[in-house]
Amino acid sequence: MNMIVGSAALAAATSIRSADALENPDAQLEGLWLERKALLTRRTLLQNEYDRAYENIPDWAKVGRSQVDCEGNKCGAVSSCPEMVNPYEKSGGPGMYRTIRPSRPEHRRLLRVEADIFGHKNAAARYKDRMRAYIARSREQRRLLDSSVSRAPKNFWIGR
Repeated sequence: MNMIVGSAALAAATSIRSADALENPDAQLEGLWLERKALLTRRTLLQNEYDRAYENIPDWAKVGRSQVDCEGNKCGAVSSCPEMVNPYEKSGGPGMYRTIRPSRPEHRRLLRVEADIFGHKNAAARYKDRMRAYIARSREQRRLLDSSVSRAPKNFWIGR
């Protein structure tokens, strides 16, 4: 019953608004333009607040490159996973890359490789240790992000 009444009210409001628009379309456009302008101002203020808060987060918790090359430069795909390895250590020789932001699938892939080399029991123990560290680091990352950007709306994570 409430849905029918709500639908009827919505239809009535829409027809009144349409009739109003037919009588004075310039006033409606002006009102929409002012509303848009106010929303853009609010968005700019929120974005500035978000940017200031995001600057206070440590680099390992920010979104960043997933690998480091032989010269110590960050490269690779952009990842939101936390850094798990010291990014300032250089990898092997030229053309070598080291993953500093491993994802869960990369941890599982490493488990399969280590199981072939060291045996499943040893590889599983190392995998569990790595996953415990990864989960702890991810929780700390989420806590930092939530605490520093707590006033921004949850759906305001645009472009990060």
